[in-house]
Amino acid sequence: MGDQRGALTFIIIPENASKTYTFRLKRGLIYMFAAACLALFCFFAYTMIVQQGLRSNARKAERLEVENSMLREKMQKITVLERELARLQHIRHHLYDMAGLSFENEQFRGGGSPEKRLALAATEEKYQPANEELFAGQEEPAFTDTVQMRTTNTPVLWPVRGWVTAEFNEVLPGREKRHTGIDIAASQGSAILCAASGKVAFAGWDKDLGLVVIVDHKNGLSTLYGHCSEVVVEVGRVVKQGQIVAQLGNTGQSSAPHLHFEIRKDGIAIDPRRYLGP
Repeated sequence: MGDQRGALTFIIIPENASKTYTFRLKRGLIYMFAAACLALFCFFAYTMIVQQGLRSNARKAERLEVENSMLREKMQKITVLERELARLQHIRHHLYDMAGLSFENEQFRGGGSPEKRLALAATEEKYQPANEELFAGQEEPAFTDTVQMRTTNTPVLWPVRGWVTAEFNEVLPGREKRHTGIDIAASQGSAILCAASGKVAFAGWDKDLGLVVIVDHKNGLSTLYGHCSEVVVEVGRVVKQGQIVAQLGNTGQSSAPHLHFEIRKDGIAIDPRRYLGP
């Protein structure tokens, strides 16, 4: 290999040395070829780096999507819990009002004075009938001192003392379907009265409403009493308006003691307030 006038001469000698091959390349051409090879190498190296970065970003995006999905599920659960907490706070506020106490009193929230605890206990006892009262004389209407008893098959009687925590057609927290009745919060074990005279059509268990009593009033109307702790009537029994049919409870899909009360017209749930009295 020699160098003449800016060129490189290459001589190829085969092993048998029968013939040699000589060719010349200009230095500029060699430099161009080397530069092209370097550029091609750089291009492939850059492409590999970019692809590696894209794959890394794709993996990060997948992880972020999974984390975002988990966060969305947690936020939904937190929203449901916040709504449920607001409902419980509302119920607590009513309990304090019933006891004639101040909901904002910090001392009572931390335990309170004995006088205030006794006042709240007295209020709860007032709305918690004794067991012997629940089961004694069931053929006679209950609470005759506060309810004007009329034998009728129209469900105008409120079935339990308490306050409404969920209205008809309302969408409750964590539920997709609209509410088919009204929820009435009261003390565990409170007497549930039949809203109208009729015959017990069902008394048993429902996966959502727990212990349930359904009374048929023979005029296309029927009433349903759900989440009971105990049922005191059997299927086929004739009941009078105001008669005890069950005890209020927390069975089935329920977060606190209350009565789920429905009025159905020809098997379709309607707003109970269309019939219930004041």
